[in-house]
Amino acid sequence: MENALLDMEVSYRNGVVDARLKVSQGGREIAAHAVTLKRASLSGNVALACHGLDAPANKNRFVGEVAHPRFWFSDWDVSGDKFTAHPEQTFGPILWSQYTVHQNTLKLMAFFVPLDDPNHQVAEFQVRSASGWNTIATSEIEPLSRTALFRIDNWDSTVDSEFRVTYRWDAAGGDSLAEWGGSIRKDPVEKDTIVLAALSCSNSDLFPNRFLTDNLLAQDPDLVYFSGDQIYEANGGYGTVATP
Repeated sequence: MENALLDMEVSYRNGVVDARLKVSQGGREIAAHAVTLKRASLSGNVALACHGLDAPANKNRFVGEVAHPRFWFSDWDVSGDKFTAHPEQTFGPILWSQYTVHQNTLKLMAFFVPLDDPNHQVAEFQVRSASGWNTIATSEIEPLSRTALFRIDNWDSTVDSEFRVTYRWDAAGGDSLAEWGGSIRKDPVEKDTIVLAALSCSNSDLFPNRFLTDNLLAQDPDLVYFSGDQIYEANGGYGTVATP
């Protein structure tokens, strides 16, 4: 497979934007696409994607089909006074975590992006103390589900505890330490009434679901109950990818 160079040029005049994308290999232009747009339609994010030339034969496509191509991008630069960057919004490689505490046993599962790094397959669970962060458990990342499961017995459920999951990985800029953290709440045994939030079937195209998350945080629930489907692949334009 040969490398290709993508170049996109954009010009603006009188409320109209002309954009031209070209593909080059070995210094020779091999394909191009041009479009004219209204300026008002150019508010939002910028992304690179790759799609097969032909639509998949079936929605539940199988790994290895031509309609499911593999791709990657490198050395991606965007410039201009109309762009703003927000590195603090980077998502991954640790996506999120869920935990339960029952009879002083803490179980926490951390979810990861797909990883292809055989040298880094262990995550650490740390808690903050007066002396700093202390690692109290480690877990190998399960390759199929991309999850790390931690179990800590004799957990002190009478106090709130600040925690983080760490993972050392080979990022684009070199060796890096990823962190994901929060608070393990104490058992609210002093309450006469606890607040329960139930989540399921949130079939929304408006990621990151700001309305839902803002309202959930406003309720400040003691217990969160996930009772059904949480992610629908169709929201991202995907079908179910299965292996025969």
